[in-house]
Amino acid sequence: MSYNYDEFVQSIRACRREAFAATSPTVQVDAFTRGVQLLQDLSKHCPMTPLLWMEYAFDTERLMEGLISMEGGSDQHNGVHARKTALESCTGVLELALAEFSGCALLHLFYLESFADYIYQLESLRAQSESIGTVGMEDFDVRAVHAKLTDAFEQAWRCVGRGTHMNEASIVSEIYKLHGCFLLFRLLSATGNELEPVMAQISTLFNRWSDTPMGDDGNGEMMQEIEYIWDSSCALNDAGRGGWQQRKDELWAGIDARRRATSALASILSSYENDLDVSMSSEGILFPRQALSQNYDESMKECCVNPHLQSLKRNDTKWQRILIADAESETPVSFLNGLGGADSSRSFLRYARMLQRAYQESPKHNARASV
Repeated sequence: MSYNYDEFVQSIRACRREAFAATSPTVQVDAFTRGVQLLQDLSKHCPMTPLLWMEYAFDTERLMEGLISMEGGSDQHNGVHARKTALESCTGVLELALAEFSGCALLHLFYLESFADYIYQLESLRAQSESIGTVGMEDFDVRAVHAKLTDAFEQAWRCVGRGTHMNEASIVSEIYKLHGCFLLFRLLSATGNELEPVMAQISTLFNRWSDTPMGDDGNGEMMQEIEYIWDSSCALNDAGRGGWQQRKDELWAGIDARRRATSALASILSSYENDLDVSMSSEGILFPRQALSQNYDESMKECCVNPHLQSLKRNDTKWQRILIADAESETPVSFLNGLGGADSSRSFLRYARMLQRAYQESPKHNARASV
């Protein structure tokens, strides 16, 4: 069976426009159903772009939330249950996307924020269940979910958090900040022998962050966030408080050394990254990074006893700017849609060749080759 890719994408955009413009829940669910089915069919028969995968996940989430809300009513417990189930569907789609586009920083960020929000909803459900005397999540389930998010952060660091995304520092920095929030949330419930492993993970996070070229603006923001995470972790962990200053001094000395070494790498990468940005901008496919700026989200002002749990809730205002833009505009969105031309291709190839030469000339590579 043959497929016209452009017609498929246009049909998907038409369903999305109808869904997001609908005022009736029934009309909206119907439009999302048709759009998600088209995305599902497209993913089976044609290559999907990172943006299409994210729209697929986002629309699937909206569809599931709408269906469950229509069936179960609008009370608070059902609303949280609907959100949790919808996020399960969303993250499932994004896991398929990451298997295909593991080098897309924005895709990693959307997945991590969605999975963190899933944990937020699980904890909210558990708190509601305990308040009315019913059984909530077992501790085993909690540990398994936390371990899965920890693994997802590790995968993100391997794929996008180690150096070649300097001009995407705003995206990579959001991943680091979210990881810090997650570790603070885990630290809050940690007891006894669980405390030190979490503190060690926080130290590892700082070392990785300081090893990553971020650009001048990213460096300043990085140190502010590191200070906040460290101060918060010390406030949550009273055990061994007397040794915190010495530990901080040693950790900060290592961070300073890493930043100095990283600045040399940043100077090498910057010209290639800027060249690629210029090429992508001239071809109209550069991701508008200002879309990631944090705007206040009304849904974030829910009363929450634990601010570190609240920080895991996804800011949908930010993602709506990115993922609904294609449905609200008559002009198709061009970033992350595989639309690069000759200039971008040449810039990317020059960058890749430079990295290949740098790797081949590195002492570690030469040491392996001589074995």
